[in-house]
Amino acid sequence: MSTVLVTGGSGFVGSHVILQLLSAGHVVQTTVRSLNREESVRTMLRCRRRCRRATLGCPQLYFGVVDVRDVADLHLRAMTDPAAKGERFIAVSGEVRSMLDIARVLKARLGDAAKKVPTRQLPNWLVRVVALFDPSMKQLLPLLGSIRNATCAKAERLLGWKPRPREDAIIATAESLVKFGIVK
Repeated sequence: MSTVLVTGGSGFVGSHVILQLLSAGHVVQTTVRSLNREESVRTMLRCRRRCRRATLGCPQLYFGVVDVRDVADLHLRAMTDPAAKGERFIAVSGEVRSMLDIARVLKARLGDAAKKVPTRQLPNWLVRVVALFDPSMKQLLPLLGSIRNATCAKAERLLGWKPRPREDAIIATAESLVKFGIVK
């Protein structure tokens, strides 16, 4: 097999790309971001604080969902398939989901483990009021109620890429957050 350079190998997607390359028999070289543990801990604590704040309810936010393993798979296909030359692909599984939809999937599939997941919709006016006192919420304001769909049809057509169902990606993410102690 060939030697492949992966930039950002210490990142979330990059690490999954490396794992798939290695399992396919490639030799991998990588560049990494600063391995500053202090910054990693700060990032994890910010995520944990946001997760705890989110127990009030679900803002009217919408997201494309995809499993990181599928993103890594699409990267590999785009690197190795001649049909991908000069093309761009969107890694998303189906249409966007609202935070409320995601909360309902968690409740349905995780049972008691998701007992603290809120399943009520927060009105936009309330999110705007909270943002006056919580700067981290301010960045959400431009996204409230904005639905921006994307499609992976080109990746499916040109590369034969098929992502996991979005519900499976949501559950895998939740299980990973629990496993690494980011949420309880």
